[in-house]
Amino acid sequence: MTPCRLIYKSIANDEILAPGQLSKLANEASIYNRRLGLHGILALSDNKFLQLLEGPSKFVNELFCNIVKDPRHHQIELISFEDSVRPEFVDWSMKLLELDKIDASMQSFLRKKYPMKDDKFEFPNESFLMTSFLMDLKYILSD
Repeated sequence: MTPCRLIYKSIANDEILAPGQLSKLANEASIYNRRLGLHGILALSDNKFLQLLEGPSKFVNELFCNIVKDPRHHQIELISFEDSVRPEFVDWSMKLLELDKIDASMQSFLRKKYPMKDDKFEFPNESFLMTSFLMDLKYILSD
């Protein structure tokens, strides 16, 4: 099956932001994704999600259909879909990154490149900048 990369953004509902719920979601996603050969990262800034998924296109598409129906978030927007990609996130079946909890040096690196609003990271609007943002997260987490 051809590997693909999908990026979407959404707004989290309050229930998923309750203590312990995000880590539970990430653990469940990690187990599910590992079985299907999926990889990715889920970034959270304030109440906004930005997620990248990679893996066999059949499974990425099926998962995205389920994500669209998930009541834990809304205003889901597909940002990009690339077919026949070289997977970049193979080390993570699902990495959760709450941007307000990363250390100061990582925040400083990101602040130089990406916009902030009310001391929270604003996800870029252009798909290539979102991809760059997620690749930068991979880079700073891999150090």
